[in-house]
Amino acid sequence: MNARHKMLLTRLRSASGANFDMLYAHQQLQAHQQAVLLFTGESQTAKDADLKKFARCALPTLQQQLSMAEQLPKGGAKP
Repeated sequence: MNARHKMLLTRLRSASGANFDMLYAHQQLQAHQQAVLLFTGESQTAKDADLKKFARCALPTLQQQLSMAEQLPKGGAKP
């Protein structure tokens, strides 16, 4: 894991209850937004045909998962 992901995991481990729920939902939303952006870009501009095809095929699933992450309860606390 890189330093950023270690920090995110540390924050989750130290949280509990509603704060954990809020942090988890926020992290999932950000991760899925980043994945959709990455796969969208690769599906359009990748030079490798297999990579482009993979990104294009995986994108609908990632978009569906992003939609589900957007439906997670946000909670009242700040992440």
